[in-house]
Amino acid sequence: MWEQVAGFMRPSAGLVLRTRQVELLALRGKRVTASARIPIEGDEPQALTEAIRRAVATGALGTTKPAVSIPTQNALFRCFTIPAIPKPEWETAVQFEARKYIPFKLEELVWDYRVMPAPAAKGLEVVFAAIQRDIFLRFEDALRAAGVEPMLVEPGSVSLARLVGASHGPPTHEFSCLVEIDGEVGHLAIVKHGTPYLTREINLSVVAGAPPTGAPEAEQPGTAEDRPAELDTQAQRRLLTELNVSMDFFLREYPSTAITRVVLFGEEPLVESWCRSLSGQLRSPVESGRPLLDRRISDPLPLDFASAVGVAQAGSAPRDSVIDLLRRSGQKAQSLSRAPVGTPAAATATQFLSSFKEWRAIALSGAVAGAILLTAWIAGAGQVGAVQHQLDQLIRSRPDVGWGLTGRDESALKPLQEKAAAQLALLRHLIEERLSVAELLDALARSLPDGVWLTGIAYGGPFDAAGKSPARLLVNGASFLGEAGQELSAIQQFEEHLRRYPKLLNVFSSAQLDRISVQTQPETQATYRTFQLNCQPSRRL
Repeated sequence: MWEQVAGFMRPSAGLVLRTRQVELLALRGKRVTASARIPIEGDEPQALTEAIRRAVATGALGTTKPAVSIPTQNALFRCFTIPAIPKPEWETAVQFEARKYIPFKLEELVWDYRVMPAPAAKGLEVVFAAIQRDIFLRFEDALRAAGVEPMLVEPGSVSLARLVGASHGPPTHEFSCLVEIDGEVGHLAIVKHGTPYLTREINLSVVAGAPPTGAPEAEQPGTAEDRPAELDTQAQRRLLTELNVSMDFFLREYPSTAITRVVLFGEEPLVESWCRSLSGQLRSPVESGRPLLDRRISDPLPLDFASAVGVAQAGSAPRDSVIDLLRRSGQKAQSLSRAPVGTPAAATATQFLSSFKEWRAIALSGAVAGAILLTAWIAGAGQVGAVQHQLDQLIRSRPDVGWGLTGRDESALKPLQEKAAAQLALLRHLIEERLSVAELLDALARSLPDGVWLTGIAYGGPFDAAGKSPARLLVNGASFLGEAGQELSAIQQFEEHLRRYPKLLNVFSSAQLDRISVQTQPETQATYRTFQLNCQPSRRL
């Protein structure tokens, strides 16, 4: 329900920071009071600041603090479950669990999370969102330089997901797949309860020599009306492939769920054309986001303002359904240092003694302090004695494990001691010399170029008597870019990157492509290439 002030709907505003432009939308209830789209002219930090300043001036916000949406590609999302614990314990549990799923230290991130009941009612689902602190500070500096004090900051996929709405009923297994087409980039988010569970960035550029994402507005292809039909057809194929891959992956991760629809946002003519083309090629129906947008606002607004509508309505959303990166942006890493013991007490004693002017008062205060310390020492000594007595009782009552060694002479114990020492040395060697598999997988993920994905990984081998293992790595993958030359180049780029990656060079002496084959997707007849990469060990772990 919208908040009201003196009988009027409270104004709200949303500011969307994109790679190439800034969007602003001001609302009063469902009525649009101002909207603006300002291009970012240049790559310098002040270009973003100037675009924000111009957008805010166009919207004439006054004292209204806007909610801010930042580019999704800068955000990291992870989903996991925690036990059904009391709310005051959530934050500690979320931080502990998040460390298992992210390749960064929490101190290097600005993060927030949302907790929801798990469908099986056996725990809690957590959606964890984060952005690297230095990237967040650049956005924060640009906003501050433009004179903007945001009420919250959220990733763009959260703004888009808000259009679907948060469910307040029983847990559901149904998800929606939202796709926002922004020039030559598609932002994909699989959402439930108004919260993204999986996000991806899709490069829709399929023309050789096409300008990179982030080029000025004048250098980009035209609108849907004047864009070549061949470009649309190839971009649709790429989007179709990425949708199939992403949805199949998600349903393998969440096998008891269903994706009931795919919703497109962007330029209206382009969205309508792509909805018709894609509807018969996906298992889920494809529809325009226009009905979702019209339910949120009463005035006509272009469909590519969808994220702006979502973030503008963030202020009216329940607090526990909001992912706000601003909420913990001021937190610093907890220091492990401790103040010298007795420092506060010494300061207090100094202040206490300085309040007395005469030596008699000082002597009296010293006597009182001595009495207090003596009383505390006696009480503490009594507590220590009680605890020591309890510990002695526990030691006397412990079971005599013995391991069957009681009564054996030294000659019988020595072989057992040598065997135990050898096993301990083996375990120590395995721990000290092992390769972190998580580190290896992180290196592989960072090496993937656009249009390439992995279909299987086989790593390692049996340990020998010395605790060493052949660190063999077999990687199976695929590539689809619409053209054979581009796909082969992407596969070779992946191979070359692995050969130069330091974490892999420490273990593998070579990375060799064993085979590349052509496959056909049965439903669309689109061809793509599969490959196998064999990494040979340079040493035994």
